[in-house]
Amino acid sequence: MYEQNLLSEQHIRYGGYGGIALYLLSSTYIALMSNFIACSAWEGHYLLDVLEQNRSVVQPTMIHSDTQGQNEAIFGLAFLRGIELLPRIRNWQDLILYRPTAESTYTHIDSIFSARAIDWDLIRMYLPDLLRMAVSIKEGRITPSTILCTISAGQSKLAQACRELGRVRRTGFLLKFIADSELRTLIHRETNKSEQFNSFTKWLGFGSAGVIRENDRSAQRKAIKYNLVVANAMLFYNTVKLTHDLRALIHAGYYVDAACVASLNPYSTKDLERFGKYTLSLAVVPEPVDYASAIVSAVPGAATTTTA
Repeated sequence: MYEQNLLSEQHIRYGGYGGIALYLLSSTYIALMSNFIACSAWEGHYLLDVLEQNRSVVQPTMIHSDTQGQNEAIFGLAFLRGIELLPRIRNWQDLILYRPTAESTYTHIDSIFSARAIDWDLIRMYLPDLLRMAVSIKEGRITPSTILCTISAGQSKLAQACRELGRVRRTGFLLKFIADSELRTLIHRETNKSEQFNSFTKWLGFGSAGVIRENDRSAQRKAIKYNLVVANAMLFYNTVKLTHDLRALIHAGYYVDAACVASLNPYSTKDLERFGKYTLSLAVVPEPVDYASAIVSAVPGAATTTTA
């Protein structure tokens, strides 16, 4: 955005002036929701807002993010809302792992735990209030970001209880992260999709050199959402074309390996034209999309199928 803007700020990590566009991206590559916030805001405080605003048929119960999408309070509130938070955390080894009790010791991994123990009594005392807070969010009476901005650094007992619950959840997550290689692979794969989507939307949003010219907040959000509409349309187009070409190869007798097909994604921009003349012909009827048919490996006797 332009510098002379109420929302525009200098971002310490990305450099330059602008704002932060948060995307809720499905594991099937489709963008579901977006939000637009200031650079100085902690991204994780608004992560759950995007989930609450999502009205699509896809309702996630598991969400990935980067380091900025988590802290103790976010882990606690996400658990209360029935969301499993699985972030990719930078320098996770520097985070504190809490013991279940002060007397708990472990033969081989005791050194990775802090001397601090979880205050279970505090969680039990304020659990009814925490549940009422979660119900208020679900009913739309208050946004998660409003609560998280208060409890992330708040000194009230309720804020401390929410952070204590988050310590339980984050300690458990870190232990699973260390022990489970498949979980690490899943987190790495899903967060890479987000990075690829960011590059894809930036490539599509080339108008005005990628600068949002509007100073009105609603118009700025509209620009972000319109870019998502274009991105989703291009994702659909790429998926249909990839499926059509793969089936053509199979029908021509070529071997198409299912593992290779699984590694493809619809964020390709190589053969897309951003510039040029485009005409709209209402007389041309596009081919119907075959959602049910699967791509079957062309090797004799192969039992592998891949849906595209």
